[in-house]
Amino acid sequence: MNNIEERYTKLDWWHSPKVLVNINENETKVLKLSGFKYSQLIMPVMIGFLVLYLLFTYVFDMRWNYIVFIPASVLLYLSYFVTFGENRYLRLTE
Repeated sequence: MNNIEERYTKLDWWHSPKVLVNINENETKVLKLSGFKYSQLIMPVMIGFLVLYLLFTYVFDMRWNYIVFIPASVLLYLSYFVTFGENRYLRLTE
């Protein structure tokens, strides 16, 4: 017997989009839960640009003030998932 079920995950107020899972009788499916796309890159990118800013400012005595806008834009990307993109914060895949 073939059974199609709709599944999603929830963590606090964050959700994953709903996924249709096709499950046969006596079959086990493994679903993978992960964070939003590029979630593992956000902190290294922000720290990298902040280190570059500090390096250029205090070691090389160069004023690259506009480089601070890059971590700020990454923060805006992150704030989308924490606020309006709450239903896309988690990813559930087969």
